[in-house]
Amino acid sequence: MYRIGTAILFLYVCAHYAQAQIEQNNIKNHVTYLASDKLKGRGTGEKGEQLAAEYIIKHFKSLKLIPKGDKNTYLQEFSFVEGIIQEATVIRINQNKKTAWQDKKDFFVLPFSASNEYNLRTLHFEEVNEGIIAPKFQRDDYAGKNVMGKVAVIYTFPEKELNPHDELSEYYSLKERAKIAQDKGAVMVFFTDRQGKNSFSELPKTNPKAQFLRIPVLWLSYEMYQDIKKQPVTDFYLKTSIKPNEMKGKNVVAYLDNQAPYTVVIGGHYDHLGLGHHHGSLDPNPKNKIHNGADDNASGTAGVLELARYFATNNRKENFNFLFIAFSGEELGLFGSNYYTKNPTIDLNTVNYMLNMDMIGRLREQQLAISGVGTSPIWVNLIKQLDSIDAKIITKLDSAGVGPSDHTSFYLKNIPVLHFFTGTHPDYHKPSDDIDKINFEGAAQVLNFILQLIEKTESMPKLTFTPTKEKKNENAPAFKVTMGIIPDYMYNGKGVRAEGVSAGKPAEKAGIQANDILLQINNDEITDMMSYMKCLAKYKKGDTVKVKIERNKQIIEKELTF
Repeated sequence: MYRIGTAILFLYVCAHYAQAQIEQNNIKNHVTYLASDKLKGRGTGEKGEQLAAEYIIKHFKSLKLIPKGDKNTYLQEFSFVEGIIQEATVIRINQNKKTAWQDKKDFFVLPFSASNEYNLRTLHFEEVNEGIIAPKFQRDDYAGKNVMGKVAVIYTFPEKELNPHDELSEYYSLKERAKIAQDKGAVMVFFTDRQGKNSFSELPKTNPKAQFLRIPVLWLSYEMYQDIKKQPVTDFYLKTSIKPNEMKGKNVVAYLDNQAPYTVVIGGHYDHLGLGHHHGSLDPNPKNKIHNGADDNASGTAGVLELARYFATNNRKENFNFLFIAFSGEELGLFGSNYYTKNPTIDLNTVNYMLNMDMIGRLREQQLAISGVGTSPIWVNLIKQLDSIDAKIITKLDSAGVGPSDHTSFYLKNIPVLHFFTGTHPDYHKPSDDIDKINFEGAAQVLNFILQLIEKTESMPKLTFTPTKEKKNENAPAFKVTMGIIPDYMYNGKGVRAEGVSAGKPAEKAGIQANDILLQINNDEITDMMSYMKCLAKYKKGDTVKVKIERNKQIIEKELTF
């Protein structure tokens, strides 16, 4: 009985979708343009984002979709802070109106510094990290020191601070180190180095989440610090002017009105990392390299455009209205989708569910990850039914409604969501995420799967929303080391499979390669990601371990040093 019913359902779905088809060439054309060098990585608020928005609008207009942005347009603008605007800094000592020191040559105001005018009659210095080479900041560096009312001088080296991932670390962060000095009563912080390297052009000039300290923080050349230190200071004048750099991002929003009571939202973000200036690039030297983001997320944007074409040109009126949204600002923190759900252009109470496509261009072994299946009671059974009639897709399900993409913003408004994802890869957030790596046939298969899912919900009442238990690392351990593998989250077997290996990290140095399966670290068996993280939590930098891996069905042992 079940097989007969399934066959009838399959014939019905095929008959319905014979009216229109997903066109693989359309997907290819969209990705080809959106991921071209002309758009320079589609950074939020940049020219490439504008070009991408114009392209999306052109297609929405050609489909005669209703504008649902601001003021009867397709665009919905939102503001965000990307870095700082810094005017020239003035330093004057002992009433000297001019000095030989030059802004951004001999000194540099850091982007989290306080902004004001300061007059100090005397300067008292307290040197921190005295004599430490390539320091890793420790809180006991202040043992025996007193920076209350003084200038805290912190010795360090620029190149040890500039890794974007280290900079987010509590112990390497310049900002964290300055904040501790501030909290201990310092009136000012000077960072300097003993090697005389004036690396101001390489210091971070932007901070996407700018939060300013209460005291001024400067980087001084060692020579300038020595000049100031050796002369008696009777008057020190400092003027800094720093303010957040407010920019504009743009969502592109279009509506297909089928005069239905409920609406399905179909979305994906079209922004990416631009020229690598944004935090998030995994390239060792990302600056001024175009990050085209073909998979992330020109592929998902192409999916939105192709589904819009399908539903707008289908000669059968569906039982839903459709809201198509290409979000910007996702890479900076879900800025666009967060703004939309707080400033919706339709009544969110009429939204049945939201479907999000983020990285659907690398379908491998037919495996499609679908997150959010716990956000409505019908999702799991519905997807399993589709699995039984469509052998082209193998689904891997995750219940959580919260994840690192735009569906999260809708879930937080109590709307059922699904997120479609074909897996991470070694090109993730690197300039190498380019069009030549895209599986266009696989992307079309993903879209056809989504079409069938929408078809099956047409005859159902409005979906019930259910909150999901988030995996907010309640049981996840904190760890201080990393191996440098890119885990394959689509892998279902025992252990942790390395999708790729980061250059220069412990795994690469130990000879671990992409596709190796991590099975054991010392005496700890690795069965999944959680056991892997728990094992890493036991180690600190400098520890050496024996690692057991499987490669080409052979067990190999490696020695790895964190």
